[in-house]
Amino acid sequence: MEQPVALTWHTQGQHVLYDEATGGWRMAGSDPLPVRRLAWVSDYGSVPPLSASEGIGNDIDAARNLLIKGDNLFALRALLPSLASKVDFVYIDPPFNTGRNSGPYADNLDHGLWLSMFEERAALAKELIREGGVFAAHLNTVEQAYVRVILDGLFGRENFVSQVSWQRAPDRTLLGQGVAPINDCLEYILIYSKGPLRRDLPPPTKEEPISWKTLKTYSRLIRMSKEREKVAEFTDRQGNEVNIFVHDWFSMEPAGIENLRHAYFHSWRVMKPFFPYLCRLTNQQRESTFQQQLLSQMPDKDRLYSAEFVQARGKHKGLRTRYYLNGQVILFLKDISELRGNRVVRVADMNNLWTDDEVPATGIANEGGVALKRGKKPERLLSRLIRSFSLEGDLVMDFFAGSGTTGAVAHKLNRRWIMVEANEKSFSMCRKRMESVVDGTDPRGISREAGWNGGGGFTIMRVQ
Repeated sequence: MEQPVALTWHTQGQHVLYDEATGGWRMAGSDPLPVRRLAWVSDYGSVPPLSASEGIGNDIDAARNLLIKGDNLFALRALLPSLASKVDFVYIDPPFNTGRNSGPYADNLDHGLWLSMFEERAALAKELIREGGVFAAHLNTVEQAYVRVILDGLFGRENFVSQVSWQRAPDRTLLGQGVAPINDCLEYILIYSKGPLRRDLPPPTKEEPISWKTLKTYSRLIRMSKEREKVAEFTDRQGNEVNIFVHDWFSMEPAGIENLRHAYFHSWRVMKPFFPYLCRLTNQQRESTFQQQLLSQMPDKDRLYSAEFVQARGKHKGLRTRYYLNGQVILFLKDISELRGNRVVRVADMNNLWTDDEVPATGIANEGGVALKRGKKPERLLSRLIRSFSLEGDLVMDFFAGSGTTGAVAHKLNRRWIMVEANEKSFSMCRKRMESVVDGTDPRGISREAGWNGGGGFTIMRVQ
């Protein structure tokens, strides 16, 4: 039997509280903390009526979007009686403990105090998460390795889902620029499930704009007749029927590199009708015995052939049709990408490296109409996480709310949400941001791709 591995540190088991007056953290000993309730402050937008019990914080309706002001330790404890095992996805972006104090939180804690602060709050979050729900902690190199061990202990090593590496900053380009010999451009998102991961979530995928280098290779347009004649058939090694056809007619012509360039860098308006026909030719791998067998049944030059067969594995598993010309395979742009509005994107299985090109941190200064130096996260980043680990109508929580990105994205994606923020300045940013989301006056971030035009509402509460 595998023996558990755990961290020990000098302040383990001590409560660590946020001091709003100083923006710092303080150790509060190990004695039981007082019970502190949540008090209603105000509503914004369309919200359900407040019950008498909610008014004094004894009972929280899980259908209510909440923005809570106060120490997240007390807020989590107050939410637990009514929301235990009801939260679907928790994302937190705690202070990284970098040693800098330029943000709303003191970020130079004693190492042990930071670990105590994190562990107690993560343990409460686990109690709030449903079975199969997901917890994600966003960190940098300072505390990431220690948090991995803490979360292994809390959630179980077997429930580790992934560690995403996000390239927050682009590569340095000038020799000698910066202080560190190796550019630290990554942040990490540790992802765990509470028990086995829920099965109703679709496999996560990611969208990324297709590169000009790739697009310009699909420089031909092909049109073909629907009429075709079967010219051969055989059975593959698995016993599946393979049929080969020759088409009555086809035409292939250059798409025009300048047309493609204009579509990529300016607008697809003119080229949009031609998107389904963009293609390229490639040689078939000689080591593929099956494909060579197919080609042997296609002897005529300048004739368009198609083959119907069953692919046993891979992305295109199942019944498939491929097209062939002069011993080469025809690859279509539409098979690797989709035309979304004015851009072509590739949809691929999610991996754990999110590059600066895919999820840029630059250009987000005005997202949500709020500014938070260094700590602000892109809406596209939260969109990836929330889409991957929750469904519409699910409850999403962030108890280090910062500038409110999590709530803004959750709201636009039709999820319920709870955010907690202790710092007065950050709380005001969250409130302002969520008001503009509800009003439909926030056009930035993912608003356009989510088709967000406003609606809903939220309730503001505070820790008494």
